[in-house]
Amino acid sequence: MSSSLFASGTGLPAPACGTKPLAVCEAACAEGDAPSCSRAADLVMRERARGPQRVAVAATMHDRACTLGFTPGCRELGRLLERGVSGTLKSDIDKAFDLQDRTCGAGDAAACAELGRMALSAPARAAVQWNGLELLERACEGGDGPGCRRLAHAVAFGQGTPVDAARARKLLQRGVTVSAAACDTGDLRACVQLGRALLEGEGTRPDGVRAAALLGRACEEGNPDGCHWLGVYHGRVATPDRALATALHRQACEEGSALGCQGLGDALVRGSGTRRDVAQGEALCHRACDASAEACDTVSARIDEGLASTAEPSTARRLHERACAAGSTRGCGRLALDTLRASSGPRAEAHAFQQLGAACHAGLVGACAQLGEAHAEGTGVPRDARRAASLWQIDCEAGVPHACQALGEATLEGRGVSADPARAQALLRKACDAGLPSSCTVLGYHRSMSAGASQSGSEATTWLERACREGDPLACTLAAATPEQRPALRKKFQRARECAWLVEGINRGVERIEASATASAEEASDAKGLRQLASAMEDSEREIGTLRLTDPTLLQHAAAYRTMARTIANVSRQVASGVEEGDPQRSLGGFAAVIEVLAGEGTLVDDINELCSPTP
Repeated sequence: MSSSLFASGTGLPAPACGTKPLAVCEAACAEGDAPSCSRAADLVMRERARGPQRVAVAATMHDRACTLGFTPGCRELGRLLERGVSGTLKSDIDKAFDLQDRTCGAGDAAACAELGRMALSAPARAAVQWNGLELLERACEGGDGPGCRRLAHAVAFGQGTPVDAARARKLLQRGVTVSAAACDTGDLRACVQLGRALLEGEGTRPDGVRAAALLGRACEEGNPDGCHWLGVYHGRVATPDRALATALHRQACEEGSALGCQGLGDALVRGSGTRRDVAQGEALCHRACDASAEACDTVSARIDEGLASTAEPSTARRLHERACAAGSTRGCGRLALDTLRASSGPRAEAHAFQQLGAACHAGLVGACAQLGEAHAEGTGVPRDARRAASLWQIDCEAGVPHACQALGEATLEGRGVSADPARAQALLRKACDAGLPSSCTVLGYHRSMSAGASQSGSEATTWLERACREGDPLACTLAAATPEQRPALRKKFQRARECAWLVEGINRGVERIEASATASAEEASDAKGLRQLASAMEDSEREIGTLRLTDPTLLQHAAAYRTMARTIANVSRQVASGVEEGDPQRSLGGFAAVIEVLAGEGTLVDDINELCSPTP
């Protein structure tokens, strides 16, 4: 197979060493043949025995090719410098930007796609120097498949451009077509993109066997993202190989793939295919998130689900924003759901719903599941259980475990679809086998509660113990209980988790109130501070609105807190206006209103603490 560097451009000189061994290419490179330097770098990346150190060697060779004027060498060096490899190659984002900028300017479509992606993920710098969407347009028109996919994502979610589902679908399909053509010439990055599309069914029919072959080839020839997605494949097949999947994530991580580190971190957290180590796994996921915004999904998902060591919804939202900017469908979908749950106003809610609908209709895997969630909850859209089930079906067939679990639970209860215990169990088993331990918990719980529990008790315990080993704390609690105790424990556990979300959110709101109220009392003329207080309260109100609460009493308390926060915000602005206009009566009246609202805040917090206090 030809080197991946010679597929994107036209009229590029072939390496003097041709397809000869590494030593020959190294010699040609030393004599000043730039294409041979990059060819040697490709060959070095295939040498697994060198371990992570080979990345630094390859970077040196690409650097020489770039210095000698070979633009693909500059592009590849930029990719390596962007991600870096711990202990072997230091990340240099500024240099990565400059290299991709130079290479894109020389007509390299793949470099334009990389620069566009980086620009959209780093808006502070992009706003000054680059237009990410224009770069992605240029890349896609120039025949770069990943650029087409990233542009499709932006179009579907309205990132700097109108939402357009039809155009997004066409871009996804074009991305698959041009990736297939580039992959045939040996472009490993295109092969990874094509393999990912075939694995997830984006812009094409799913084909796991073909996806595995493409990803395996890319992994073997030195593309660490190929190893990561091959690991995803082995974790999703009908008979998953957890150990192999985790080994591939580990290999990808060691070779500089942030997504690989995210996959390895998630496996360590869940004990999937490896010894469980929650602390190390969470640390690895956070480092991956720092290196690549697209890898932030796992961190934010654990926070959303109340499983992270520090579950802060406001932090999760920031991670959703980062992941969305990097091109993550799941990140954008979660961000849209945040907007719907926070009751951000009719215009914002309509736009969020439009984004989810466009992404779903465009074929971006994961968006339909989140749109289904919105319909199931009635958040920002009409509650429609039947519509929710049909949307979950779409993404379940595309291999999204959360969609299969949601559809399985709906099928158990007959919500929007005919009750069918056998089909429900098959759906939950599919999600469980795909690496979602909460699905194993639901399956085990259902088996223990079903008729003939004495016959299914052993099977139920097996599922619960499996979920416990893979990181679901509820499963551990249920596995140790009798079938008679489990319904109450399940309800108690859910309330405890929701209590933690609400208490943490309100505590942050209380801190904002106390700090701002003290500052305002000390200097009543500080209109700016009062407006800052109003903004802080509005932020708190929105944050509480994003919490996924189901307990009726907690929902009432959350609604009361949001009303209080809105009142404080409105009154603070009233006082600020009175100060600015020199109206002391208006200012004093506003302060009296704030004191009255704060008096009720203490009672509200006491009620929540009483409800959420552990009972012996």
